[in-house]
Amino acid sequence: MGVLLALSCIIFLAPLSSSIAAEDAVILPPALHIEALHPLVRPGLIHRLRISMQGQGDFQGSESAVLAVAVHAGAQRLMSRQIEDVSVGDLRRGLVLNWIAPGEWPAEAVRVEAHWLRRPMPLVARQGLDDLPSLARRLSQQASAVDQKQHPDPRPQLWLEQAGLELRRAPDLAAAMTLQRLSAHLERWLSLPEDPALQGVEGAWRCPIDGSVQPYRLHGQGADSAAPLLVIFQGQRQREQLNKSRWPAAPQALIETLLAAGWRVLECYPAGDRAWSGIALRRAQALLDELQRQGFKGPVWGLGRGAGGGGMLRWALDDPGRLAGLVLMEPRLLNPHFSAEPADDGAERWRELPWQPELRLAHLRHLPIYQQGAGDEAMQRLWQRRSGLGADHPQAVVREEELHQATWWDDRAGATDVPPLMALPGQARILPEYRALRPGRLGPLVVAGIEDPLRGGHILIDAETKRLESHGLRGLQWRLSPSPALRLVVNQGQATAPVLPHDAYAQGPWLVVWGGGEHLASRQRNQALLQQFLADWAQHAHGRPPVISDEAFLADEESAGSWREYHLVLIGGPRSNRLSERLLNQLDRLPVTWDHRSLVHRDATYLRQEVGLALALPDPRHAGRSLLLLDGLPAWQSHAGEMPLQGTAGLLLRHGPEATPQFFIRP
Repeated sequence: MGVLLALSCIIFLAPLSSSIAAEDAVILPPALHIEALHPLVRPGLIHRLRISMQGQGDFQGSESAVLAVAVHAGAQRLMSRQIEDVSVGDLRRGLVLNWIAPGEWPAEAVRVEAHWLRRPMPLVARQGLDDLPSLARRLSQQASAVDQKQHPDPRPQLWLEQAGLELRRAPDLAAAMTLQRLSAHLERWLSLPEDPALQGVEGAWRCPIDGSVQPYRLHGQGADSAAPLLVIFQGQRQREQLNKSRWPAAPQALIETLLAAGWRVLECYPAGDRAWSGIALRRAQALLDELQRQGFKGPVWGLGRGAGGGGMLRWALDDPGRLAGLVLMEPRLLNPHFSAEPADDGAERWRELPWQPELRLAHLRHLPIYQQGAGDEAMQRLWQRRSGLGADHPQAVVREEELHQATWWDDRAGATDVPPLMALPGQARILPEYRALRPGRLGPLVVAGIEDPLRGGHILIDAETKRLESHGLRGLQWRLSPSPALRLVVNQGQATAPVLPHDAYAQGPWLVVWGGGEHLASRQRNQALLQQFLADWAQHAHGRPPVISDEAFLADEESAGSWREYHLVLIGGPRSNRLSERLLNQLDRLPVTWDHRSLVHRDATYLRQEVGLALALPDPRHAGRSLLLLDGLPAWQSHAGEMPLQGTAGLLLRHGPEATPQFFIRP
């Protein structure tokens, strides 16, 4: 058989729960019953079975016989045991047997047989046991059935991903219980996708940025649509490994307090973004957009713990007016690892610009902020600078025990009102001042362009005169409709050439287009570059964007134009990617040029296979969309969990796989 089982068969007498039968109840004949006391048979571990008798019969209580129990996998016997003098009373109370599963698992399903060898009428029971390989096969069948159903509900895909993650773990008890629960969910969903029994706290949604399915937890789903919402960013321990199946939960006592106070609670999944500075923050904003499209109208507060507190502060800085207040618990303001060296004074300025929160402290001026714990040095410096603004809502200290009092949250819910002039639909607020560092969304505004991208611009709104003035900006538009009495006065300055961050691709839906042209060596380099980029994105975002070849993209563009609204990541330069060639020909003053074997930047020439390049450019076909061109070696340095190419802009060059990348803002 290849496996010699070490069998330890220990017998316990376990009382069965008693019940009083109704007078007209059906009297069942006697039968043996087998119950698996572990959720899943796992290789090399001890498992327990309960053998008991159910039903009625004319047995004498002292009558006894041999009980034979065997576990089989096809023709292979995994365990066999005979127990002498097992009485009727023993069976009615129940016997518990321990057995050790084999370390090398058979390919066939596992079943158990029990025989109570009473004469002249023995009792026999047979039952299959859930085991890891059988459950994996069942999940594979369910995955095929989900694919065939082609239903838009993202939950089955999340359950299948979670099951795959659990199958790759050590088969502990928690994994076994989770796998059985997920398989049961899938079975129920395949029968009735709208089954109310599947409406739990954990939900699934399809992220519009990379199209992946991500989890979230929403508590208080039955609350009124105008109820306040608390969004939670839960920090994680330094070495804690999380995935879509197992990720940190907010304290249950805090959740119960908030629900008692009439709040809803949204827990966001950070993926691999430990600093809450990349995809975790962008997904939280997109998820809130989705909830508001579904009818949520209440004010939104944010609570962050540890690095999650720094993430909440970034949200308030990046999306001013969206949050009605912040609660920060021992916050840490973590910045990404800057793995590229600035190659000119513009790059030096750019590297610092987005990560200096004091440049946008005006966005915090009217925001109530409560902090528990001291926070790190970066947070302490920030509060010192904010205190100099004379904030309308200065930072306040809150004790952790206060956060577990419903009355404290009642007071916060009643303190979110804003003057009518300063309110927009969905509880967004118009602030009296904005600082714009990059084109794009800025609270209820959209900044079209900035005159000097290394200095930024600002916007002032006078609540009395209802006038808006902008300085250093090329143009503005409203994202939401403000009061008709609020007029726009926009300074139409001449904007310089736009400087795009390399991570602009992750601001919205994006697509990877890899080049398959030129020759075999070029295609292989493009494939290697593609796989490295996707692997680093997966580690950061726990997702995978859509990927298409240049030939397929161009064919689709001529017919359907399915990718018209997407940011593009182009793998391969104009020599190996036909789409790169077409788009670059529509742009002027490129900082680099290519030929069949070389790349030229300024007065330097490099062999294409020895240099890595990343170039961020505006899409010449669609305003507001960006291109990220990658060619040669990976131009970025990979750091665990960080977004590829975060914190750099313009042109990034890496002169060899061991060299430190350099980026140029003024190429």
